[in-house]
Amino acid sequence: MISHGLSDEELQCIEEQLVEARSRAYCPYSKFHVGCVLFVRGTQDPYICGCNIENASFGATICAERVAMLKAMSNGCQERWTALAIIGDTSGPRDKVITPCGMCRQVMNEFIKDRETFPILMYSPDLKKLQVTNLNELMPMPFNL
Repeated sequence: MISHGLSDEELQCIEEQLVEARSRAYCPYSKFHVGCVLFVRGTQDPYICGCNIENASFGATICAERVAMLKAMSNGCQERWTALAIIGDTSGPRDKVITPCGMCRQVMNEFIKDRETFPILMYSPDLKKLQVTNLNELMPMPFNL
C-alpha cells in the first residue's frame, strides 16, 4: 500500500477543500462534479484547488486536476508539490473512487517529478473511501519526448 505521508490535520483540510472545490464545478452538460486539491506543503497557501469546467464545445472542457496543476504552474509554484487529491460525484456506487482521465495523467507525468512516491489520493463522493496511488501505477508507460 502506498503511503500518503500527510498528517491528520493536513488530510482533514484537504478533504474540506475538496468538497468546496467540487461545489464550484461548472458542468451543465455531464452533471459530473469534480474537485481537486494540489497540496503544496511549506507555502503560504498550500491548497491549490481546481474544479472541472465544461464547455458546449467539449474539447474546450478542462478537468479539475488540470485546473489545479496549471493554476499552480501559472502562479510560479513548481516545487514542493506534496500530494494531489480528487473527488467526484458519481451516479454509481457511493463507495467508488474517481480516477484521473488519460489526459490528466499525461499532464501529471509532465509536472510530477517523483512518479513512485508522490501520492495521488482518490476519494469516493462521500469521502468514506480513500485509495492512494502513484503515477507509476496510474500510468506505467508514459509518453515522453
